[in-house]
Amino acid sequence: MSGWMTSEQRYAWQLQLHLKLRMLSGVAFQDFFADVMTRAHRDDFIKTRPLGTLGDRGCDGYLASVGRAFACYGKVDDAAPSVPSIIEKMDEDFAKASGHLRSAMKEWHFVHNLLDGTATDATVIKLEEMRLVHGGHKFGHFGRAGFEDAIFGMHEADIISLIGMAVTAEDTRNMKIKDVADLVDGIMTAIDETPFDGSIEPKPVPSKKLEINKIPPHWRHTIRGHMGNIPLIEDYFGQHLDAERGEKVAALFKARYVQLREQGLAAGDIMQKLYEGIVGIGTVTNDRIVAAGAILTFLFDACNIFEDKPGGTAA
Repeated sequence: MSGWMTSEQRYAWQLQLHLKLRMLSGVAFQDFFADVMTRAHRDDFIKTRPLGTLGDRGCDGYLASVGRAFACYGKVDDAAPSVPSIIEKMDEDFAKASGHLRSAMKEWHFVHNLLDGTATDATVIKLEEMRLVHGGHKFGHFGRAGFEDAIFGMHEADIISLIGMAVTAEDTRNMKIKDVADLVDGIMTAIDETPFDGSIEPKPVPSKKLEINKIPPHWRHTIRGHMGNIPLIEDYFGQHLDAERGEKVAALFKARYVQLREQGLAAGDIMQKLYEGIVGIGTVTNDRIVAAGAILTFLFDACNIFEDKPGGTAA
């Protein structure tokens, strides 16, 4: 991490980066990767583009100093990625790159936005197979950690250009209820798809809930920073014409949490997916980020998501 960057800035940018990676796909993801690498490596990184019928020759970027070619895979939607299709693309891209770049390619790296562990078969097993078969090349992958290492070592102006201004404590204190209302309106469109459990009763939050659930530092920072906004979220739901709106939202996210937990996802990945379900798609401003963090904190505080005791279940 750059010496000038505070831990608060790091946590805020980490959250914003993960959200951006989730929302990008296809060419947009490839362009973002190229922008990151150009700012990180300057002229050493060569951005490639498809050339008519020749395509991109299996190379989505090239780091000249080490002869490293990159192949990008930006997940298209929120459905679980197809591991066979990922592996097929890896084989195709490597074959094209090794055939066209020949001796210029000494390394081949797979770039992806698979942030929740679903890339294990591709980034671990498949890459190891490729190392054994193609011993003349080095192989690696560039995922969440790669983006974080590259971006958080940059100057502040470059980081802002890539992922925007970091949400500050002042932004959090100045949360706008209108942004909360807009996000909840979007959430309500999914309510009909989830059985409503009218028996939900919010319970006090155990003081060690963050530790019990092994919540990552950047999410702990978000939750602690938004605790002061919980009364505002409670007032919003309490004053709404739909008296059950808050309970309906809680029921929806409790069901989503249980589903994600049963998939075996880590706590940070579950938080990220729940957060994305709140903030939605499209243009994401700092105001929307703040409002989404407050809603997620409200749900966490009310014990509707995550466990309230070791080895337990969500309340």
